[in-house]
Amino acid sequence: MNYPLGLRVLILDGKSSQCLPLMESFYKQGCYVTVVSPYWETAGHFSRFAHKKLIWKSLYVDEEETFSMLLKYLISNRNDLVLGLSDKTSLLLSKYSDKLKELTALNIPKWDNFTIAVDKFRTMKFCMENSIPCPFTIDAEDYNLAQIKTAIQFPVIVKPKWGVGSVGVRKFNRSEELIVNMKMHKQRFGPLLIQEFIPNEEQYTAEVFCDKNSNLKACVIILKSRFFPVGGGSSSCNLTVEKPEFIPVIQNFVNKLQWVGSANIDFIFDRRDNLPKIIEINPRVGAIVKVANVSGVDIATLNLDLAFSTEVRDSLTYKPGLILRNLMLELLWLFSSSPDKWFKSSPAFFKFFGKEIYYQTISKRDPFVWVGFMLSNLRKYLNIEAIRRKLFFFSFFCLVEIWLNL
Repeated sequence: MNYPLGLRVLILDGKSSQCLPLMESFYKQGCYVTVVSPYWETAGHFSRFAHKKLIWKSLYVDEEETFSMLLKYLISNRNDLVLGLSDKTSLLLSKYSDKLKELTALNIPKWDNFTIAVDKFRTMKFCMENSIPCPFTIDAEDYNLAQIKTAIQFPVIVKPKWGVGSVGVRKFNRSEELIVNMKMHKQRFGPLLIQEFIPNEEQYTAEVFCDKNSNLKACVIILKSRFFPVGGGSSSCNLTVEKPEFIPVIQNFVNKLQWVGSANIDFIFDRRDNLPKIIEINPRVGAIVKVANVSGVDIATLNLDLAFSTEVRDSLTYKPGLILRNLMLELLWLFSSSPDKWFKSSPAFFKFFGKEIYYQTISKRDPFVWVGFMLSNLRKYLNIEAIRRKLFFFSFFCLVEIWLNL
């Protein structure tokens, strides 16, 4: 399918790494690409594949102001398609879709379906009610501390109902430990869910795309090999794998949820019953979507199909064995993990080059995006106390070594 030159695409998330492969693909297909960032230190702001770059400081902090700015911008500037690539911007597009669809195309599910995805407990409840494999989960708000002891088997995972990554996620081995910490945890992170702990570190994510009838048109299964923080957070190294047993679970889930467009679904493989179990759904393009693109699945093109064609092409075939690394997070993983893991981790940490190896924000075709990404990550991670301590001691010992050799 060929699309006319000059289609105008507005991307609301220049701060994200997932904007980069989409921007490049749209640009190369003759689209006029506009990217919005909350500040200038972002990967998208440094990309050469954006014709226009906007800074909206309210982007992630004030929903009403952001909607007002978006509405005014669309009234004054023609944009044929608007994409939100973060939880907050995709939520905004779904919430105000009735008004926005009068001005532009949106590849987003209905608000009722979307609200199930953004609430982690509602996602788990939906799976349990529809016999979709997932960890047994209870709502912490429905039980007092004494009842929790008998409602679920320990150890458990406690996490916020809303949020991203590993923020607020904690394992409790005993009910007494949970009772002591529950009140403080809730005060810090808001409403909580309590989830069965699955004893396995084998975690996956699926980059998914659905047509208007919730038919699965793309599904790239990716093994999360390394994380930062080490105990579970954002994946720093990812590997495309073939897992055909995941496909029926995913197809059943998106059909029943009536999903449209992109989604990123996290799984853990439970070796006790050999079932892939859904942990959560991110209601937007995943941060590691680049590995889907290099494996042969172009999410940008599928978005054009969904918005401007009567049919979305099938893209269920992809290349396994491709590695996507986030170099900044990989270095933080190195600082934070014990040396015995440095040489045992797979894929190999110290192999930096090869036909199968790609980097999340490093590209010869777009050479300056790593600068924005590095600046953005410095803003985010330099406040982590453990990293600061290690950097301090490393600098101290270097200075001592220099002084002793004077």
